[in-house]
Amino acid sequence: MFKKLKNVYSLRDNAAETNRFIIKEKQYLPGEQVYILVDSVTGVHYIHPCGTYGCGGFFPLLDDNGKVICEKN
Repeated sequence: MFKKLKNVYSLRDNAAETNRFIIKEKQYLPGEQVYILVDSVTGVHYIHPCGTYGCGGFFPLLDDNGKVICEKN
């Protein structure tokens, strides 16, 4: 699954070589898996759900105040 993701971004910024998206956490829920990914360039956290019927895309992960969760390096 994530090899496809790397291939999509390999055309931009050499992301495949730099491992731009890092899996921070993986949880199993009934009927699906949920991945928390971190963009190593921007530090932004994304949620990536994958279920029985396919993957649902990337969504920014928000904190209690509705702000995007971001790690600064």
